[in-house]
Amino acid sequence: IKSTTESLRRLRTTPIMWTNSYHNSDTGEEIEVLDTFTIVADLKIIRRKTDGHITKEAGYFHFHDFILKNLFANHTKPVRLDVILGFRSEIAQLLYTHVDLILARNEHYARRSKELFDDLGLHGKAYRNPSDRKRTLERALAELKGVPLSTGVLSSATIERTKDRKDYKAVFH
Repeated sequence: IKSTTESLRRLRTTPIMWTNSYHNSDTGEEIEVLDTFTIVADLKIIRRKTDGHITKEAGYFHFHDFILKNLFANHTKPVRLDVILGFRSEIAQLLYTHVDLILARNEHYARRSKELFDDLGLHGKAYRNPSDRKRTLERALAELKGVPLSTGVLSSATIERTKDRKDYKAVFH
């Protein structure tokens, strides 16, 4: 109870500002800058004490309306921050958030390395050749195997040669 209460207090008091992040598909309206708000818009904790000891405790919290609307419209998806912070490489972090989003709706995902790197916004000399992309992916995939996703566990993360033998593809289950 104490840990949950403290977490809710932090969510209620930590300010956030989103820029270019909210699109209302019902009205077509886009909010480019949203003033500072908190993830939890409303928090109430009630404790009943007798002789200095808590005998009953109850609480209520409500997420900010924009966050709820984004979640329900599938514009925003929560990820496991504890997992992301455990990765050593930035590529593993990028891959994790991308794969977590895709595997939330699928059990299998495969993507050629060139297109995958484009999806992740990774460009430059270091990723020009298939062998360079393969080496980069091998290090990141080693970190990803067996990690928990928001909807399950990443049971397999491998790299294979494409059928045309011109590239490699990353395969996730």
